[in-house]
Amino acid sequence: MTEYPGVNMKGLAQAVAAALGAPWAFTEADEHEPPRCLWARIARPDGAEISVHLNTYPKPRLNISGVYPRGPNGRDYGPWDSTKRPSMGVAPDRPAAVIAKEIARRLLPEYLPLYAKAVQDKAAYDAGAGVQQGVASRLAFTLGLPPRAHPADSQSVQIHVYQTDGCYGEFTVSNGGGVQVKLTGLTPAQADAVARVVAKKGE
Repeated sequence: MTEYPGVNMKGLAQAVAAALGAPWAFTEADEHEPPRCLWARIARPDGAEISVHLNTYPKPRLNISGVYPRGPNGRDYGPWDSTKRPSMGVAPDRPAAVIAKEIARRLLPEYLPLYAKAVQDKAAYDAGAGVQQGVASRLAFTLGLPPRAHPADSQSVQIHVYQTDGCYGEFTVSNGGGVQVKLTGLTPAQADAVARVVAKKGE
């Protein structure tokens, strides 16, 4: 099925994209947005995208909203609060040129600044993830543990070490390289060594 009765989503989205003008262009809906007869996207080369969804109940209506960058684990870098995400509704039988004008007037002035911020946030998080991976690798090497791959977008990376003398350590590395350490089963001498490190932290 390529069409909802009375609404050709692909044709409508292509016409709206043409009316918006370059650099906007029609693109197929994302794979998690079936069926294609109800969804379409209009995108720019820089990654900004407009999602066009045909809501069929109680009567056909287009729900139009912006799309934000996602990380490998599906994290969406747009506003957490859904009420802060601009969207709009319009009847699907309105001319494509009118729909495009409404998008340019009602959606894009709010969406594009939020999209630009989301791109910056993702870049900052990705940079922090690189630092995180480096710190985790160095700690593992220092602890004599074999190298291990960690998801690039992990909120935290945990490294566990068990010693035969009963000492247990847990190192949690956060995005950006901050480290939280939990140690149990230390001997008095080991605890004294840790205390000396903590005492020198600000030096």
